[in-house]
Parts: sequence; structure tokens; C-alpha cells
Amino acid sequence: MKIRYKNSLEDLIQFNLYHFEQSPSLQRKMAGLKWGMAALAAAVIGVLGLLQGSVAPVVLGLVTGGACLFVIPWYVRKDMRRNVERLYSEQKSDALLQERELEITETGLVMRSPLGETFAPWNGIVGVASTPGYTFVYDQPLQAHVIPRRAILQGDYDGFATELKARTHALGG
Repeated sequence: MKIRYKNSLEDLIQFNLYHFEQSPSLQRKMAGLKWGMAALAAAVIGVLGLLQGSVAPVVLGLVTGGACLFVIPWYVRKDMRRNVERLYSEQKSDALLQERELEITETGLVMRSPLGETFAPWNGIVGVASTPGYTFVYDQPLQAHVIPRRAILQGDYDGFATELKARTHALGG
């Protein structure tokens, strides 16, 4: 079974955002950052208000702290998107944006592109994850083949994703 597709810069950004959202360690850091900043903002503004003998800055501190819980995750995602765009445009990322073909074989997964061919045995596939728009085939913990549903040039996206999951699941992937 084969599938042919072509990634865009947006597809690579979506993979990085997906990985960020799914990583327990990155989510723990995000929680620490947003709660820490919220507490700091509330404490600083609140203490200044108490020193002035006014309750209004204390309320403002609590509102500002609460806003941090929403603004910080939004800003971090926006900043991550900008940094990923910059990273891929600074480097020679043309190879990542070329047409690709993945083929499921009995022994593993073959990836073909204009630059060559690679092979990963089934026990070398770290995992397969899907969203409504993408399937990510992890061949290393932080690296994956990004298969965008909307950019399939040839092949059956759903059938390919189902077969990938079945093969990797059978091996505990």
C-alpha cells in the first residue's frame, strides 16, 4: 500500500504544535510558567495595592493574574509558530517540502523522495498519531513523517493510516 503527498510549511508547523500539545514534559513546563506568572502578577500588583491602602489594585492584581492563565499559552503558541517558520526558512528546508511517497511493506515502511529512499523496519517506528487533518509517523521520538490529509496526491489516506496503526499496534507501537 502506497501514499504520495507533499508537505507545506504549515504542515511542519502543525506537527510541531501537535508535539508541543501532546508532550507531558512541555505541558508541565507550560503549566508552571502560566501559574507562576499569574501568581507573580497577582502578588506584585496586590502588594502594591495593599501598600497604598487601596483594594482596587488588589482586584486588578487578581484580574491580571487570571488573564495570564489565558494570555501566556496563546502567546507561547504564537511565538512557537513564528520560531518554527523562522527555523525552516533559515535552513535549507526545501527537501522537507518535496513530494514524498510512503509504502507499507511486510517488513517496514519505505520513504521515497527526489533525494532518495529510506527504510524503517516496523520495530523502528516509535509511534503513529493522528488528528483529523494529519497522521504523524514517528521514526524517532521528536521526528515524524507528516502526512497531511488535504495534500494527498495519490493513495487512500484513511486506509493507509489504518494499516499503519494496525501494523505498529501489533508491535506495541
